[in-house]
Amino acid sequence: MVNLKKYVGWIIGGTIAAIAGIVIWLKIPKAKVAAVTPEQQQMAEMTTEGQLVQMAMKQLNLSRDDIVIRSLIPQDFGLTSWNFAVNPGYNTIINTSVADNTFIALTSGTVTNTNIGNIEITAGASVREYWNMQAAGATTLAPTFVDSTPSIIQQNQPIIIRASAIAGATQPIIFGGIVAEKRGISIG
Repeated sequence: MVNLKKYVGWIIGGTIAAIAGIVIWLKIPKAKVAAVTPEQQQMAEMTTEGQLVQMAMKQLNLSRDDIVIRSLIPQDFGLTSWNFAVNPGYNTIINTSVADNTFIALTSGTVTNTNIGNIEITAGASVREYWNMQAAGATTLAPTFVDSTPSIIQQNQPIIIRASAIAGATQPIIFGGIVAEKRGISIG
């Protein structure tokens, strides 16, 4: 028969040491990991590009050679730059329709400070995306939200983008995206 009384001290001491080790391990700062890796972003963009091309070919009744893929520019929303004058609260920063023969996927948004809290993207009659820019800013100096499954905004579809601001300012909000359009509209 084993005498457990002489081992109780060892068991209690070992348990306390294990708990202390776990507490110390939990307090060690861990590296922050991006929500989406560059490889995941590239894969999402490739998948989205393929969807844009297929949609454009089908709706416009064109071959692949007649469709151009390019990066999103402010002019796609009737803007001259990505700078927006905002006031505290929600601000409509874009209110337009996608041009005829053009299809857009918004893949990211970047702000240069923490003045912008959220970005809401409405296409057609429904909210398609809701980006929390403050959460995106927790890991970088220029907070960027990357949408790994971007919605496609079709030709002639209305789009409204609203941004919530903490304070009034002229705020750069740089949108990234992919555009598929009929050859000759922007690129020959």
